[in-house]
Amino acid sequence: MATKLLYIEDDEIDVLALKRLLRQFDDVELTVCKYIKDLLALDLSKFDSIISDANLPDGSFKKLQTILPESKTQFTSGSKVEGVKAWIKPISTEQLLSILQKNSIVDLSYIEDLAEGDEEYEQEMIELALKVLPDRLNELCSSKNDEEALRRAAHKTKSSYRVCGINNSLLTELEGLKGRAFNDIDLKTSLLSKIEEEIESAIAELKSYKN
Repeated sequence: MATKLLYIEDDEIDVLALKRLLRQFDDVELTVCKYIKDLLALDLSKFDSIISDANLPDGSFKKLQTILPESKTQFTSGSKVEGVKAWIKPISTEQLLSILQKNSIVDLSYIEDLAEGDEEYEQEMIELALKVLPDRLNELCSSKNDEEALRRAAHKTKSSYRVCGINNSLLTELEGLKGRAFNDIDLKTSLLSKIEEEIESAIAELKSYKN
């Protein structure tokens, strides 16, 4: 089933740029809306995700906030908007990927609670996570033939997962491999492959949160 994406943008260059990015993705059904008056005629419940410019010719950001569902809307802007986590245009592939993913990998609630509204601190933590996660993956892969080393690496990686709000069930399973289970090459390889995919998706999503 196609992902239904609504793009609310009056700049034709930005619309054209998004359409080009979407060539990289399969099964995305795009609807473009330029004005609030046209937006009001749409059934927003039919869309999986919404990307909207923070300001339109016939309405302000505050007006858009009252219309658009917060849970599935990502705002964009040509410059920083005070108090709003808006993407600075142009939209990147990583940002678009985070919107089109059916299930988000990352939950920034913990970082946001720590930051208490300090956006600079949030960005610092995201940048740190982007540096740490590839290192954790390398540690896991390099420890795959040493049972104790792999257990330590998995346990260490779980701490990084918790900060980023990533489900650590795969790491818990990997950490628990002992004896015959540890020597099951197919099982271990499968777990490491899934964790690698998970970390790569998390990195792409974290990049989308960078200003």
